[in-house]
Amino acid sequence: MNVNILRFPTIRCLLNSLHLLKSVAECMKAFLYGLYVLLTSLMLFFSSSALLSCAYAAENTGSDKAWTVMVYLCADNDLEEMALYDFLEMEQGIHEDVNVIVLMDRARGYSSLYGDDTGTKLYQVKKAKERVDYTKLITGAVRLPASFESEMILNLGELDMSDPANIVHFVNECVKRYPAQRYAFIPWNHGGGWKSMIMDNDGGKGVRGRGDMTVYEFAGALNSAAKLLPKKRFDAIIFEMCLMGQIDVLDVLAPYADYAFASPPVMPAVGISFTDILPLFTKDIPTADLVKKIVLSSKDYLEKHHLLECAYSAYDLKKTQAVTDSLNKLSSYLKGIIPKEYSALTRILGFTTHVNSVETDVLYGKPAYWSLSLIDFLNSLERNIPSIKTEYLQNVREALSSLIISSESTENAKELGGISIYLPMRREFLDTRYLSTEFAKRSGFGDFLDSIYRAQETRGGKSPRIDHVEVGTVTLKEGRDGRSPMDFNLKPVTTIKPFDRSVIRFDVTGEDILWTHLYQLEKTPNGSRIHFTQLVRDTSRRTDNASAGYLQKSTPHYENGTTHLMREITAQKYVITNGITTADISIQNTATSDAFNDNVSIGYAKYIDPDAGSQELFIKLKFNNRTRLMCGAEVINQAGGGLSGTAINLKPNGILRPSLSYIDKKGNIFNEFGAPFQVGSYLVLSLALVDNNAELNHIIFAQTVGGKKAIAVSKAVRIQRDTYQDSLIDNTVKNGLVNLYGRYALFQYAMSGSGSVLLPNFRILSLGFDKNNSPVWLMHDSGGEELGHGRFNFIVVGTPQLMLHLPHSNSTVPMLGPTLQSYYCFMEGQGPSRQWYFIGMGDGTRSLLLPIETFESKSLDGTWVSPTEIWKFKGSEVEQYRIKEKLKAKGAFTRVNNLLKTRNMPFEEYCYYIDRNNAHLTLISRDGHVSTLTRKEAVQVTENINPQGTVPKGDKPVENIVPSDNNVVKPSFDPTSLEGRYMSGADTGNAFLTIQRLQSDNRYSAYMQTKGQGNIRFVFTVKDSDFWAVFPNGERQKVGFRFQNGYLTLFFDNMPPISFKKI
Repeated sequence: MNVNILRFPTIRCLLNSLHLLKSVAECMKAFLYGLYVLLTSLMLFFSSSALLSCAYAAENTGSDKAWTVMVYLCADNDLEEMALYDFLEMEQGIHEDVNVIVLMDRARGYSSLYGDDTGTKLYQVKKAKERVDYTKLITGAVRLPASFESEMILNLGELDMSDPANIVHFVNECVKRYPAQRYAFIPWNHGGGWKSMIMDNDGGKGVRGRGDMTVYEFAGALNSAAKLLPKKRFDAIIFEMCLMGQIDVLDVLAPYADYAFASPPVMPAVGISFTDILPLFTKDIPTADLVKKIVLSSKDYLEKHHLLECAYSAYDLKKTQAVTDSLNKLSSYLKGIIPKEYSALTRILGFTTHVNSVETDVLYGKPAYWSLSLIDFLNSLERNIPSIKTEYLQNVREALSSLIISSESTENAKELGGISIYLPMRREFLDTRYLSTEFAKRSGFGDFLDSIYRAQETRGGKSPRIDHVEVGTVTLKEGRDGRSPMDFNLKPVTTIKPFDRSVIRFDVTGEDILWTHLYQLEKTPNGSRIHFTQLVRDTSRRTDNASAGYLQKSTPHYENGTTHLMREITAQKYVITNGITTADISIQNTATSDAFNDNVSIGYAKYIDPDAGSQELFIKLKFNNRTRLMCGAEVINQAGGGLSGTAINLKPNGILRPSLSYIDKKGNIFNEFGAPFQVGSYLVLSLALVDNNAELNHIIFAQTVGGKKAIAVSKAVRIQRDTYQDSLIDNTVKNGLVNLYGRYALFQYAMSGSGSVLLPNFRILSLGFDKNNSPVWLMHDSGGEELGHGRFNFIVVGTPQLMLHLPHSNSTVPMLGPTLQSYYCFMEGQGPSRQWYFIGMGDGTRSLLLPIETFESKSLDGTWVSPTEIWKFKGSEVEQYRIKEKLKAKGAFTRVNNLLKTRNMPFEEYCYYIDRNNAHLTLISRDGHVSTLTRKEAVQVTENINPQGTVPKGDKPVENIVPSDNNVVKPSFDPTSLEGRYMSGADTGNAFLTIQRLQSDNRYSAYMQTKGQGNIRFVFTVKDSDFWAVFPNGERQKVGFRFQNGYLTLFFDNMPPISFKKI
């Protein structure tokens, strides 16, 4: 297999289709061609300039207003519709103290609103006659005016807005015709940091995708334009475009403006609200206060109306030089420690918070953003290089605190810190133009990057090695705690069932390992389809540093040598749904469900907005792993040498075709797009079981900091779906929502050497609604003390999932806080007899939830016995007799939820459980002392039999009661005699058990039916002296049993024993 597919290749073929990779010859040709276009455009625009002067000579009164706001609105691309909405917002927000002059270039084939115009027009914005709230456009609940209120000054035909000369002449006309006390310039378009901005689809002499400019070309235009202003510089530059809050950008623009407003990450397509910000341009407001208020207004606008991710900052550009100087000193210092710390520095470049994501940056290579949080970069240096001289870091921080005069973000973008910097991880990702930029030279970061790349190339060492790739089911080794993959025994398998604790385990060996990724593939006639790509975590080595980014918290810091890694295989794939239609999708997922790691899953698709023409856009979909809801859609564009992205809102009537990635037999990646379906009111990312008999295998990809790679492919396994498990999922999907709400006692399955043991605990989980009708959870101790609360999401698509969230840090914002835990959910039965099986997403923990009313309906009255003790309950009185010690205690008790509060007994409180047959009782004290008892009437038929192999001798704590092989009762007879029908409950018919031999002599199916308590199925195998049972929730357990005189008693690890009589 060709290893270069594994530069995160999920959509590699799409990159080819977008022509993102160009030869050196093509670039040189494009440069010469662009020079010709520049000269030609100058002549064309001078002609336009003369027309503008003639058109407005009579209208210039010479009166100065407080502000002239110049909006250079390049809508000759996929943002055309949003440009028209912003223009309407300007008509809402304009007032008498401000001139708003707009040069707008429209596009072909995107929006037919206000005529399917394609040319460039100059407008003076006029106040709208009616008040319209355009924030409601997201829901389509706005009646648009029939036409613009503004005056069209001149129709200029088709102009190339990516030509810097047009900026100069636009500013010239604004200054001559609309003089003011202060001037603000708003470039409106796609942005890509220092590499790319102002993308004009019809620019570049009409060659689609060629029209754009770098920030240096933009700065050259501002240099000329600023000379036309009274102060010889702009008062403010307000970037209505993505990724421009980058120090590489600000450093270049500093000579030409006092202040700037920008967004370090991708900006939502709805952008800033001109309705809200134009009233801020008043006569008396200081410019610094203006840009600060625009920051706050823009964040509040999105958080209030759309809950989209955003981060905005205001900058005092006069303080940029101090930042550049401090960065120069830092880069010089870092260059000096490269010989010792090149490995740590490379990891920092990879794991510092990326504006996009490091996986996406690696995927796109050179054209990618490679824009990192500068604040987190400084913090990462301090965290990961203990010997670093912190004064260099502190100097940069102090300079940044003066440069950034305001910074606001939604909760999910706070780690960006207000400013970014271009720092590719390796030379293969570097835009070669960067090293010759003024900022790279002045800051010294060009030399720093070149030096670290040379260290990677000369000291990269050998390729890593991936060994001992195994797929199988696991059990915990005796005396181990399960933190290491080597704490488990692994039994190889060729078939797996969903959630049966199957894993893939392997070793990564080498020096300076950067990371390891896992790809799950399904064999299809078209090739191996990629279900997902996941970053493999090593939870035993994670950091809990609150300031660390998610990759640093979840990615193992590999020590030289061998690292053991393991991931559970749940036999699932990703799907997206609108609530009606469900479609498969390939996903890039570095996310976990743990509280320490909260990020997004990424997929790709093609999208058509029916209201904006028939153009099919290539978009990136982002799904929030707190909610599984889509949290963003981003149009991917490429022009010149870089990418740009703009967040858009998918419309309910939009058409989506999700991307599916494949690998052919030669190792080449190609993509197919699924059948079209309507977006609807929402999109949800979920997981669904892989089809029965599907063949899965996994690719493991490890890489060093120097770029050396290793690849391994696991043996294929076949998926064997369990029909009863499928029925549980079907029951949960159909009936789970109406049966979810209530109060539940929690039980935890703990792994042991022979399977699992079910342990009660003192926890009550309540699921319900708050006063706003939002779903909320509340965790109590059984005694009543509140332990936690928050909101939850319940997803009933594919494999049902429940996500518990902590409260949001800002109680006034209706958003979800960090994820506490997420579970796959399986419901057995309905109503009062229901019980829920939960499997933790990420950590694989198993839990059982029983409704509290189950406890209230069962009587404790009677005698309960075990080989070590006897308990008697009558009314509110209780007695305990310890047989070995010959000790007797007598007292009283009360029941609260699943709690027994006692007086004059060895322990004051016990958590208890009575099985569904009302025949077995488990008591556990707060100190972990366990009593497993059987009602005396049920024991009479099996006297002298230990009713539970896991009963501790003496007072062992909970963690020591895991069973060993010696605890399990062994069969010693012909197992075929087990076939038949049984009844439990001392001939009362509370439960019936049917055992039937399957095709194999050693495999049997068991079906237990209970009155009003639901049914249980399991398959068990008898071979030699081993008796194994496999339950619908995937639990595989060694079971003891005794069959004598027609009576069968089963001894499970996870429940009290059950006795039956053959009928």
